[in-house]
Amino acid sequence: MRIIRTSCNTGRAIARLPRWTGLAYSLVALSASLVSGYAASPASAASSCQPTAKLVNPCRPWLGAFGHGYSQVPGDLRSQIAYHEQRVGRRGDIVRGNYHVGAQYLTPAEKSYARRPSTILLSNWKPSVNWAAAGGADQSVNRVIDSMAGSIRSAAPHKIMLVIAHEPENDVSSGTSCTTKSTTGSGSPADYRAMWANVQRRFAARGVKNVVWVMNYMGYKPYDCLVPELWPGNSRVDWVVMDSYGTSANPLFDDSVGRFYRFLASASDASHNFLSKPWGLGEFSIHGVTQMQAYAYWNSVRAAVHNGTYPKLKAYIPFDSTGGHADNRVAYGVNGALDPLEQASYNAFAHDPAFGSGGASPDTIRPRLSRHSISPRAFRVDRGGRGALLRFSVSEPAHVVVRIGRKDGGGVRPVGRFTVRAGKGMNATRFSGRIGGKPLAPGRYRATLVARDGAGNTSPPRRLAFRVVGG
Repeated sequence: MRIIRTSCNTGRAIARLPRWTGLAYSLVALSASLVSGYAASPASAASSCQPTAKLVNPCRPWLGAFGHGYSQVPGDLRSQIAYHEQRVGRRGDIVRGNYHVGAQYLTPAEKSYARRPSTILLSNWKPSVNWAAAGGADQSVNRVIDSMAGSIRSAAPHKIMLVIAHEPENDVSSGTSCTTKSTTGSGSPADYRAMWANVQRRFAARGVKNVVWVMNYMGYKPYDCLVPELWPGNSRVDWVVMDSYGTSANPLFDDSVGRFYRFLASASDASHNFLSKPWGLGEFSIHGVTQMQAYAYWNSVRAAVHNGTYPKLKAYIPFDSTGGHADNRVAYGVNGALDPLEQASYNAFAHDPAFGSGGASPDTIRPRLSRHSISPRAFRVDRGGRGALLRFSVSEPAHVVVRIGRKDGGGVRPVGRFTVRAGKGMNATRFSGRIGGKPLAPGRYRATLVARDGAGNTSPPRRLAFRVVGG
Protein backbone atom coordinates (compact mmCIF):
# COMPACT_ATOMS: atom_id res chain seq x y z
CA MET A 1 0.00 0.00 0.00
CA ARG A 2 1.47 3.36 -1.04
CA ILE A 3 0.99 6.37 1.20
CA ILE A 4 2.36 9.88 1.46
CA ARG A 5 5.03 10.11 4.12
CA THR A 6 3.83 12.15 7.08
CA SER A 7 5.98 14.69 8.83
CA CYS A 8 7.04 14.35 12.47
CA ASN A 9 5.85 16.83 15.05
CA THR A 10 6.70 15.22 18.33
CA GLY A 11 5.94 18.28 20.42
CA ARG A 12 2.20 18.27 19.77
CA ALA A 13 -0.17 17.00 22.44
CA ILE A 14 -2.33 13.96 21.86
CA ALA A 15 -6.01 14.84 21.59
CA ARG A 16 -8.62 13.29 23.83
CA LEU A 17 -10.50 10.31 22.48
CA PRO A 18 -13.90 11.04 20.95
CA ARG A 19 -16.98 10.04 22.89
CA TRP A 20 -17.72 7.02 20.73
CA THR A 21 -14.48 5.31 21.79
CA GLY A 22 -15.91 4.38 25.16
CA LEU A 23 -18.72 2.61 23.31
CA ALA A 24 -16.14 0.77 21.23
CA TYR A 25 -14.43 -0.50 24.37
CA SER A 26 -17.76 -1.69 25.77
CA LEU A 27 -18.41 -3.61 22.55
CA VAL A 28 -15.19 -5.63 22.67
CA ALA A 29 -16.92 -8.41 24.57
CA LEU A 30 -19.80 -8.38 22.11
CA SER A 31 -17.53 -8.69 19.07
CA ALA A 32 -15.55 -11.44 20.78
CA SER A 33 -18.73 -13.40 21.24
CA LEU A 34 -19.26 -13.39 17.47
CA VAL A 35 -16.38 -15.88 17.22
CA SER A 36 -17.55 -18.81 19.28
CA GLY A 37 -15.84 -21.93 20.47
CA TYR A 38 -12.60 -20.39 21.78
CA ALA A 39 -10.97 -22.13 24.70
CA ALA A 40 -8.91 -20.03 27.06
CA SER A 41 -5.23 -20.31 26.21
CA PRO A 42 -3.19 -18.03 28.47
CA ALA A 43 0.15 -16.88 27.09
CA SER A 44 3.35 -18.36 28.40
CA ALA A 45 5.17 -16.47 31.12
CA ALA A 46 6.99 -13.50 29.62
CA SER A 47 10.17 -14.36 31.49
CA SER A 48 10.55 -17.57 29.43
CA CYS A 49 9.70 -15.98 26.08
CA GLN A 50 12.65 -13.74 25.31
CA PRO A 51 13.06 -12.80 21.63
CA THR A 52 15.74 -14.53 19.60
CA ALA A 53 18.63 -12.70 17.95
CA LYS A 54 16.41 -12.32 14.87
CA LEU A 55 13.56 -10.88 16.97
CA VAL A 56 11.29 -13.91 16.91
CA ASN A 57 9.16 -14.45 20.01
CA PRO A 58 9.31 -18.21 20.68
CA CYS A 59 5.98 -18.20 22.53
CA ARG A 60 3.60 -16.05 20.51
CA PRO A 61 3.29 -13.81 17.45
CA TRP A 62 4.01 -10.10 17.67
CA LEU A 63 1.21 -7.56 17.31
CA GLY A 64 2.07 -4.26 15.63
CA ALA A 65 0.51 -1.42 13.66
CA PHE A 66 0.97 1.46 11.28
CA GLY A 67 -1.32 4.42 11.90
CA HIS A 68 -2.13 7.32 9.60
CA GLY A 69 -5.03 9.54 8.57
CA TYR A 70 -6.86 10.10 11.86
CA SER A 71 -7.80 13.79 11.99
CA GLN A 72 -8.55 13.63 15.73
CA VAL A 73 -4.81 13.98 16.42
CA PRO A 74 -1.79 15.53 14.67
CA GLY A 75 -0.55 13.69 11.61
CA ASP A 76 2.92 12.73 12.85
CA LEU A 77 3.82 9.11 13.48
CA ARG A 78 4.04 9.42 17.27
CA SER A 79 0.58 10.95 17.59
CA GLN A 80 -1.03 8.51 15.17
CA ILE A 81 0.48 5.43 16.85
CA ALA A 82 -0.42 6.73 20.30
CA TYR A 83 -4.00 7.26 19.14
CA HIS A 84 -4.13 3.76 17.67
CA GLU A 85 -2.90 2.27 20.95
CA GLN A 86 -5.41 4.33 22.93
CA ARG A 87 -8.30 3.06 20.81
CA VAL A 88 -7.11 -0.54 21.06
CA GLY A 89 -6.33 -0.38 24.75
CA ARG A 90 -2.84 -1.92 24.56
CA ARG A 91 0.60 -1.12 23.27
CA GLY A 92 1.87 -2.83 20.17
CA ASP A 93 4.99 -4.95 19.98
CA ILE A 94 6.03 -3.57 16.58
CA VAL A 95 5.63 -0.02 15.24
CA ARG A 96 5.90 0.25 11.48
CA GLY A 97 7.64 3.53 10.69
CA ASN A 98 7.18 6.07 7.94
CA TYR A 99 7.72 5.15 4.30
CA HIS A 100 11.03 6.76 3.33
CA VAL A 101 12.45 7.40 -0.14
CA GLY A 102 16.03 8.67 -0.16
CA ALA A 103 16.03 9.44 3.56
CA GLN A 104 19.41 9.68 5.29
CA TYR A 105 18.22 9.35 8.88
CA LEU A 106 15.61 7.69 11.00
CA THR A 107 13.12 10.29 12.22
CA PRO A 108 13.14 11.31 15.91
CA ALA A 109 9.81 9.52 16.34
CA GLU A 110 11.20 6.31 14.85
CA LYS A 111 14.22 6.46 17.13
CA SER A 112 11.94 6.94 20.12
CA TYR A 113 10.05 3.76 19.21
CA ALA A 114 13.29 1.88 18.64
CA ARG A 115 14.24 2.76 22.21
CA ARG A 116 10.79 2.35 23.80
CA PRO A 117 10.85 -0.64 26.15
CA SER A 118 9.23 -3.78 24.73
CA THR A 119 8.86 -2.23 21.27
CA ILE A 120 10.44 -3.10 17.92
CA LEU A 121 10.73 -0.53 15.13
CA LEU A 122 10.14 -1.80 11.59
CA SER A 123 11.43 0.86 9.21
CA ASN A 124 10.56 1.09 5.50
CA TRP A 125 13.39 2.58 3.49
CA LYS A 126 14.12 2.97 -0.21
CA PRO A 127 17.64 4.38 -0.83
CA SER A 128 16.59 5.49 -4.32
CA VAL A 129 13.63 5.12 -6.64
CA ASN A 130 16.18 3.92 -9.20
CA TRP A 131 17.42 0.54 -7.96
CA ALA A 132 20.45 0.52 -10.26
CA ALA A 133 21.61 3.83 -8.76
CA ALA A 134 21.56 2.18 -5.33
CA GLY A 135 23.65 -0.74 -6.56
CA GLY A 136 26.95 0.99 -5.83
CA ALA A 137 27.86 3.01 -8.92
CA ASP A 138 26.17 6.28 -7.88
CA GLN A 139 28.26 7.94 -5.15
CA SER A 140 25.49 10.33 -4.14
CA VAL A 141 23.22 7.37 -3.36
CA ASN A 142 26.11 5.64 -1.57
CA ARG A 143 26.35 8.68 0.69
CA VAL A 144 22.63 8.36 1.45
CA ILE A 145 23.16 4.70 2.36
CA ASP A 146 26.16 5.50 4.56
CA SER A 147 24.25 8.22 6.38
CA MET A 148 21.33 5.90 7.11
CA ALA A 149 23.81 3.27 8.31
CA GLY A 150 25.14 5.75 10.85
CA SER A 151 21.65 6.72 11.97
CA ILE A 152 20.62 3.12 12.55
CA ARG A 153 23.89 2.26 14.26
CA SER A 154 23.28 5.13 16.71
CA ALA A 155 20.16 3.31 17.92
CA ALA A 156 22.23 0.30 19.07
CA PRO A 157 21.99 -1.87 21.09
CA HIS A 158 18.32 -1.73 20.10
CA LYS A 159 17.69 -3.78 16.97
CA ILE A 160 15.68 -2.45 14.03
CA MET A 161 13.76 -4.47 11.48
CA LEU A 162 14.66 -2.88 8.14
CA VAL A 163 12.70 -3.25 4.89
CA ILE A 164 14.51 -2.21 1.70
CA ALA A 165 12.02 -0.96 -0.92
CA HIS A 166 8.84 -2.73 0.18
CA GLU A 167 6.50 -4.34 -2.37
CA PRO A 168 9.15 -4.44 -5.12
CA GLU A 169 6.90 -6.49 -7.44
CA ASN A 170 4.97 -3.26 -7.98
CA ASP A 171 8.06 -1.43 -9.27
CA VAL A 172 9.76 -3.90 -11.64
CA SER A 173 10.08 -2.36 -15.10
CA SER A 174 12.57 -4.53 -17.00
CA GLY A 175 14.69 -7.66 -17.04
CA THR A 176 11.90 -10.21 -16.63
CA SER A 177 9.35 -12.16 -18.61
CA CYS A 178 6.84 -11.90 -15.75
CA THR A 179 3.84 -9.59 -15.69
CA THR A 180 4.82 -6.08 -14.54
CA LYS A 181 3.07 -2.79 -13.91
CA SER A 182 3.39 -0.65 -17.04
CA THR A 183 3.69 2.68 -15.20
CA THR A 184 6.68 1.79 -13.00
CA GLY A 185 10.36 2.35 -13.65
CA SER A 186 12.58 1.27 -10.76
CA GLY A 187 14.52 -1.39 -12.66
CA SER A 188 14.99 -5.11 -13.00
CA PRO A 189 14.98 -7.90 -10.40
CA ALA A 190 18.78 -8.04 -10.83
CA ASP A 191 18.97 -4.32 -10.00
CA TYR A 192 16.89 -4.91 -6.88
CA ARG A 193 19.12 -7.74 -5.70
CA ALA A 194 22.24 -5.65 -6.35
CA MET A 195 20.75 -2.79 -4.29
CA TRP A 196 20.25 -5.14 -1.33
CA ALA A 197 23.81 -6.42 -1.61
CA ASN A 198 25.27 -2.91 -1.79
CA VAL A 199 23.27 -1.70 1.21
CA GLN A 200 24.37 -4.66 3.29
CA ARG A 201 28.03 -4.30 2.28
CA ARG A 202 28.08 -0.64 3.19
CA PHE A 203 26.25 -1.19 6.47
CA ALA A 204 28.73 -3.92 7.41
CA ALA A 205 31.69 -1.69 6.52
CA ARG A 206 30.36 0.88 8.99
CA GLY A 207 29.94 -1.58 11.81
CA VAL A 208 26.15 -1.76 11.78
CA LYS A 209 25.16 -4.87 13.73
CA ASN A 210 21.67 -3.99 14.96
CA VAL A 211 19.65 -4.65 11.79
CA VAL A 212 17.25 -7.53 11.18
CA TRP A 213 16.76 -7.65 7.40
CA VAL A 214 13.18 -7.94 6.18
CA MET A 215 11.99 -8.87 2.67
CA ASN A 216 8.54 -7.34 2.15
CA TYR A 217 6.50 -8.87 -0.69
CA MET A 218 3.31 -7.41 -2.10
CA GLY A 219 1.40 -10.69 -2.12
CA TYR A 220 -0.53 -9.80 -5.31
CA LYS A 221 -1.37 -12.86 -7.41
CA PRO A 222 -0.56 -11.44 -10.90
CA TYR A 223 2.99 -10.72 -9.63
CA ASP A 224 3.69 -14.11 -8.00
CA CYS A 225 6.08 -14.91 -10.87
CA LEU A 226 8.38 -12.11 -9.64
CA VAL A 227 8.69 -13.40 -6.08
CA PRO A 228 11.66 -15.77 -6.62
CA GLU A 229 13.33 -13.40 -9.09
CA LEU A 230 13.42 -10.61 -6.50
CA TRP A 231 14.74 -12.80 -3.66
CA PRO A 232 17.94 -11.12 -2.37
CA GLY A 233 19.45 -14.45 -1.26
CA ASN A 234 19.05 -16.91 1.59
CA SER A 235 21.95 -15.42 3.54
CA ARG A 236 20.73 -11.85 3.15
CA VAL A 237 17.17 -12.16 4.49
CA ASP A 238 16.16 -12.67 8.14
CA TRP A 239 12.35 -12.30 7.83
CA VAL A 240 9.78 -12.50 5.05
CA VAL A 241 6.69 -10.34 5.38
CA MET A 242 3.76 -10.01 3.02
CA ASP A 243 1.07 -7.37 2.50
CA SER A 244 -2.48 -8.60 2.12
CA TYR A 245 -5.88 -6.89 1.98
CA GLY A 246 -9.42 -8.14 2.22
CA THR A 247 -11.74 -6.83 -0.50
CA SER A 248 -15.25 -7.55 -1.76
CA ALA A 249 -13.76 -10.33 -3.91
CA ASN A 250 -11.77 -11.76 -0.97
CA PRO A 251 -13.70 -10.75 2.13
CA LEU A 252 -12.25 -13.22 4.64
CA PHE A 253 -8.73 -13.50 6.03
CA ASP A 254 -8.00 -16.86 4.43
CA ASP A 255 -9.11 -15.58 1.02
CA SER A 256 -6.27 -13.06 0.93
CA VAL A 257 -3.55 -14.11 3.38
CA GLY A 258 -4.03 -17.84 2.96
CA ARG A 259 -3.51 -17.76 -0.79
CA PHE A 260 -0.07 -16.10 -0.70
CA TYR A 261 0.93 -18.05 2.41
CA ARG A 262 0.39 -21.30 0.54
CA PHE A 263 2.06 -19.97 -2.61
CA LEU A 264 5.18 -18.94 -0.70
CA ALA A 265 5.44 -22.37 0.90
CA SER A 266 5.11 -24.12 -2.46
CA ALA A 267 7.67 -21.78 -4.11
CA SER A 268 10.33 -22.43 -1.49
CA ASP A 269 13.40 -24.34 -2.70
CA ALA A 270 17.13 -24.58 -1.97
CA SER A 271 17.93 -21.28 -3.72
CA HIS A 272 14.84 -19.45 -2.45
CA ASN A 273 14.46 -20.91 1.02
CA PHE A 274 11.44 -18.94 2.18
CA LEU A 275 10.50 -21.68 4.63
CA SER A 276 13.75 -21.23 6.57
CA LYS A 277 12.68 -17.72 7.64
CA PRO A 278 10.03 -16.43 10.04
CA TRP A 279 7.11 -14.84 8.21
CA GLY A 280 4.84 -11.97 9.08
CA LEU A 281 2.13 -9.68 7.79
CA GLY A 282 3.76 -6.32 7.07
CA GLU A 283 0.42 -4.74 6.15
CA PHE A 284 -3.11 -6.05 6.23
CA SER A 285 -6.65 -4.73 6.56
CA ILE A 286 -9.91 -4.66 4.60
CA HIS A 287 -11.59 -2.07 2.38
CA GLY A 288 -14.34 -1.70 -0.19
CA VAL A 289 -16.77 -4.01 1.60
CA THR A 290 -19.97 -3.75 3.61
CA GLN A 291 -19.65 -3.19 7.34
CA MET A 292 -21.01 -6.67 8.05
CA GLN A 293 -18.19 -8.04 5.89
CA ALA A 294 -15.67 -5.88 7.79
CA TYR A 295 -16.84 -7.31 11.13
CA ALA A 296 -16.65 -10.82 9.72
CA TYR A 297 -13.14 -10.14 8.38
CA TRP A 298 -11.73 -9.10 11.76
CA ASN A 299 -13.46 -12.03 13.40
CA SER A 300 -11.85 -14.35 10.83
CA VAL A 301 -8.46 -12.78 11.59
CA ARG A 302 -8.99 -13.41 15.26
CA ALA A 303 -10.03 -17.00 14.61
CA ALA A 304 -6.88 -17.63 12.57
CA VAL A 305 -4.63 -16.16 15.25
CA HIS A 306 -6.39 -17.92 18.11
CA ASN A 307 -6.36 -21.31 16.39
CA GLY A 308 -2.80 -21.03 15.06
CA THR A 309 -4.01 -21.51 11.49
CA TYR A 310 -0.83 -19.95 10.03
CA PRO A 311 2.04 -21.08 12.25
CA LYS A 312 4.70 -19.43 10.07
CA LEU A 313 3.24 -15.98 10.79
CA LYS A 314 5.24 -14.53 13.69
CA ALA A 315 4.04 -10.93 13.34
CA TYR A 316 0.72 -9.24 12.52
CA ILE A 317 1.03 -5.55 11.60
CA PRO A 318 -2.31 -4.02 10.56
CA PHE A 319 -2.37 -1.02 8.23
CA ASP A 320 -4.69 1.30 10.19
CA SER A 321 -4.51 4.06 7.64
CA THR A 322 -5.84 6.05 4.77
CA GLY A 323 -3.60 6.41 1.74
CA GLY A 324 -3.05 4.90 -1.64
CA HIS A 325 -6.35 3.90 -3.23
CA ALA A 326 -8.36 2.86 -0.16
CA ASP A 327 -9.38 3.70 3.38
CA ASN A 328 -8.17 0.91 5.69
CA ARG A 329 -8.84 2.64 9.01
CA VAL A 330 -10.27 0.19 11.52
CA ALA A 331 -12.38 2.87 13.23
CA TYR A 332 -14.21 3.94 10.05
CA GLY A 333 -16.81 2.32 7.87
CA VAL A 334 -17.00 2.06 4.12
CA ASN A 335 -18.95 5.32 3.96
CA GLY A 336 -16.24 7.26 5.82
CA ALA A 337 -18.22 7.42 9.05
CA LEU A 338 -16.93 6.40 12.47
CA ASP A 339 -17.96 2.84 13.30
CA PRO A 340 -17.47 1.70 16.91
CA LEU A 341 -18.49 -1.86 15.95
CA GLU A 342 -15.61 -2.28 13.52
CA GLN A 343 -13.20 -0.86 16.08
CA ALA A 344 -14.59 -3.32 18.63
CA SER A 345 -14.19 -6.22 16.20
CA TYR A 346 -10.59 -5.18 15.64
CA ASN A 347 -10.01 -4.80 19.39
CA ALA A 348 -11.26 -8.33 20.00
CA PHE A 349 -8.60 -9.59 17.58
CA ALA A 350 -5.88 -7.45 19.21
CA HIS A 351 -6.78 -8.71 22.68
CA ASP A 352 -6.88 -12.38 21.78
CA PRO A 353 -4.98 -14.49 24.35
CA ALA A 354 -2.65 -15.64 21.56
CA PHE A 355 -0.99 -12.20 21.74
CA GLY A 356 -0.41 -12.30 25.49
CA SER A 357 -1.58 -9.71 27.97
CA GLY A 358 -0.61 -6.51 26.27
CA GLY A 359 2.90 -6.00 25.00
CA ALA A 360 6.12 -7.54 23.84
CA SER A 361 8.39 -9.56 26.05
CA PRO A 362 9.99 -7.31 28.67
CA ASP A 363 12.92 -5.10 27.78
CA THR A 364 15.95 -7.13 28.85
CA ILE A 365 18.71 -4.99 27.34
CA ARG A 366 21.08 -3.90 30.09
CA PRO A 367 22.22 -0.28 30.04
CA ARG A 368 25.96 0.21 29.58
CA LEU A 369 28.18 2.58 31.55
CA SER A 370 31.47 3.69 30.03
CA ARG A 371 33.99 6.56 29.96
CA HIS A 372 33.63 6.98 33.71
CA SER A 373 36.02 9.24 35.60
CA ILE A 374 36.37 11.45 38.65
CA SER A 375 38.46 14.61 38.63
CA PRO A 376 40.43 15.47 40.61
CA ARG A 377 41.06 12.07 42.19
CA ALA A 378 42.15 13.74 45.43
CA PHE A 379 40.15 16.66 46.82
CA ARG A 380 39.09 18.52 49.96
CA VAL A 381 35.55 18.71 51.33
CA ASP A 382 36.02 21.51 53.87
CA ARG A 383 34.81 25.03 53.21
CA GLY A 384 37.65 25.73 50.84
CA GLY A 385 37.17 22.56 48.79
CA ARG A 386 35.18 22.29 45.56
CA GLY A 387 34.71 18.54 45.57
CA ALA A 388 35.14 16.63 42.29
CA LEU A 389 33.46 16.26 38.92
CA LEU A 390 32.02 12.83 38.22
CA ARG A 391 31.66 11.96 34.53
CA PHE A 392 30.21 8.91 32.78
CA SER A 393 28.45 7.85 29.59
CA VAL A 394 25.31 5.72 29.59
CA SER A 395 23.78 3.86 26.62
CA GLU A 396 20.18 4.90 27.38
CA PRO A 397 18.30 7.16 29.81
CA ALA A 398 18.71 5.75 33.31
CA HIS A 399 19.05 6.49 36.99
CA VAL A 400 22.66 5.99 38.03
CA VAL A 401 23.17 4.99 41.64
CA VAL A 402 26.55 6.00 43.05
CA ARG A 403 27.54 4.04 46.17
CA ILE A 404 30.41 5.41 48.24
CA GLY A 405 32.53 3.09 50.34
CA ARG A 406 35.62 3.78 52.46
CA LYS A 407 38.62 1.55 52.00
CA ASP A 408 39.43 0.21 55.43
CA GLY A 409 42.18 -2.37 55.78
CA GLY A 410 41.46 -5.14 53.31
CA GLY A 411 37.84 -4.25 52.62
CA VAL A 412 35.45 -1.46 51.76
CA ARG A 413 32.98 -0.14 54.34
CA PRO A 414 29.70 1.33 52.95
CA VAL A 415 29.27 5.03 53.70
CA GLY A 416 26.23 6.06 51.67
CA ARG A 417 24.89 6.67 48.20
CA PHE A 418 23.24 9.18 45.89
CA THR A 419 21.38 8.96 42.58
CA VAL A 420 21.92 10.84 39.33
CA ARG A 421 19.18 11.10 36.70
CA ALA A 422 21.14 10.56 33.47
CA GLY A 423 20.35 11.00 29.81
CA LYS A 424 21.78 8.94 26.98
CA GLY A 425 25.41 9.84 26.27
CA MET A 426 27.89 11.78 28.40
CA ASN A 427 26.80 13.08 31.79
CA ALA A 428 28.62 15.14 34.40
CA THR A 429 27.66 15.90 37.99
CA ARG A 430 29.45 17.71 40.80
CA PHE A 431 30.19 15.51 43.85
CA SER A 432 30.65 17.72 46.89
CA GLY A 433 32.23 15.00 49.01
CA ARG A 434 29.24 15.02 51.32
CA ILE A 435 26.73 12.21 51.88
CA GLY A 436 23.47 13.21 53.50
CA GLY A 437 24.97 16.63 54.22
CA LYS A 438 27.89 15.17 56.17
CA PRO A 439 31.42 15.59 54.80
CA LEU A 440 33.54 12.52 54.18
CA ALA A 441 36.47 12.19 56.50
CA PRO A 442 39.98 12.21 55.00
CA GLY A 443 40.89 8.80 53.61
CA ARG A 444 40.69 6.52 50.59
CA TYR A 445 37.31 5.80 49.00
CA ARG A 446 35.67 3.90 46.17
CA ALA A 447 32.64 5.01 44.13
CA THR A 448 30.60 2.20 42.50
CA LEU A 449 28.26 3.26 39.70
CA VAL A 450 25.27 1.18 38.52
CA ALA A 451 22.74 2.39 35.91
CA ARG A 452 19.11 1.26 36.11
CA ASP A 453 16.79 1.82 33.11
CA GLY A 454 13.02 2.28 33.08
CA ALA A 455 12.41 -1.46 32.70
CA GLY A 456 14.53 -2.26 35.77
CA ASN A 457 17.57 -3.59 33.91
CA THR A 458 20.87 -2.76 35.61
CA SER A 459 24.31 -2.26 34.14
CA PRO A 460 27.47 -4.03 35.29
CA PRO A 461 29.07 -1.96 38.05
CA ARG A 462 31.83 0.51 37.29
CA ARG A 463 34.27 1.57 40.02
CA LEU A 464 36.35 4.68 40.65
CA ALA A 465 38.95 5.28 43.36
CA PHE A 466 39.45 8.69 44.97
CA ARG A 467 40.91 10.28 48.09
CA VAL A 468 39.60 12.93 50.46
CA VAL A 469 42.44 15.01 51.82
CA GLY A 470 42.59 17.26 54.87
CA GLY A 471 43.10 20.99 54.94
